[in-house]
Amino acid sequence: MARFQRRGFTLVELLVVITIIGILVALLLPAVQAARESARRTQCLNNVKQLSLATAAFETSQQRYPGYMERLQVGKSGEKTATWLVMLFPNVERLDMYDLWNDPTVPADDPRLYAFIKILKCPSNPQRNETLPENSYVANAGRIIDPANEVWAPQFESPNNGVFVNLIPDPTLAPPHIPARVNLTNLRDGSANTILISENLLAGTWNAYGKYAFHTDTYMPYGIPNSAQQRALQAHNTLPYQMGGTVFCWLYRYDIAAPNVAPPSCLPVESEAKINGMKASVTTRTHLTLRPSSEHPGVVVVGFGDGHNQGLSERIDYHVYQQLMTPFHRQSQAPFPAYPLRESDF
Repeated sequence: MARFQRRGFTLVELLVVITIIGILVALLLPAVQAARESARRTQCLNNVKQLSLATAAFETSQQRYPGYMERLQVGKSGEKTATWLVMLFPNVERLDMYDLWNDPTVPADDPRLYAFIKILKCPSNPQRNETLPENSYVANAGRIIDPANEVWAPQFESPNNGVFVNLIPDPTLAPPHIPARVNLTNLRDGSANTILISENLLAGTWNAYGKYAFHTDTYMPYGIPNSAQQRALQAHNTLPYQMGGTVFCWLYRYDIAAPNVAPPSCLPVESEAKINGMKASVTTRTHLTLRPSSEHPGVVVVGFGDGHNQGLSERIDYHVYQQLMTPFHRQSQAPFPAYPLRESDF
């Protein structure tokens, strides 16, 4: 009777098979990662879309845009300093959170005020702690000064410079600061050409205040909270005066692609101040880093005044960035106010 001998794979054959599998996996992984990032970017686009629509709904009902800082229940024991995101909660299906913030019987150190809200976190951001009020999105607060060589003045909060302004009066200034409310009619350059919302990898928690006002030597902002709210912020690992916690800004700067000779007082723009500038190495929020940044390759998701959103290229020129942020560029404090925006610019 014939006997058949079973023959297994040789070592060489196994190595060839393993090599082929390794090559296939190496080819497949980038595609899988790209697909995952595409899904994350789509979710981020949806988040910004919802915030943009909520902002538009707020403007329609209140005839103004929310301030990057506002006071709720003024003069009462439950008075709180709220960010623009808090003001939008009723329009993003979080009326429950807004009611807590607007309830004078709820103290400012109540932990219920500082919940994690999924829509406020870009899924591409690698840092995620659902025990904190984390946030990825910032609002257009216009011009911010360089504390080293500029002195803050009330006109920096002009509606021509940005959309979200500080709506808390400061009677200590001379003359006193009386907030200017910004509405859709102030977007003279067109709502489709004015950015309202962006991402920033260095964004503060959604309860962190906006930019510093730079009107005192200690760089304190308007709307200093009561001690209870300050304690609550610190308890949630949030400094109450985070510079630019929930805003992004533009600086009086120019780059090599400037459309004209820069004014004598205008400085070259630093690398970290441009879109996605030095995002891999910069970890500290300063006046230079209050700019759009994201983990999406080459782009940052932004929302415009007309409700549309898109991925904005990190390669746009700085004067284009300034133009997109200023609601009425010709009357703004930007260094090139006569520059006409072109569709090919962004």
